[in-house]
Amino acid sequence: MPRGSKQWKIIYKTRTCSERINNRILNDYRIHSLRIHGKKRYSFMTMIAGINIHLDARLKVSGFSILNLLE
Repeated sequence: MPRGSKQWKIIYKTRTCSERINNRILNDYRIHSLRIHGKKRYSFMTMIAGINIHLDARLKVSGFSILNLLE
């Protein structure tokens, strides 16, 4: 597929989206620097990070702010 085509742009947009999520999981939630061992524990922490990212996105779309509740 040629670079810059419609199909290439769709695939590239998906790739960059997944890279942003991976970066957020590894760096913002510091999954790579946790001292956990075992596939189950690592998977659990990754799942919790994924849930938090999803909730952050939902709150951003809804416009919710804790500051509005305090006023």
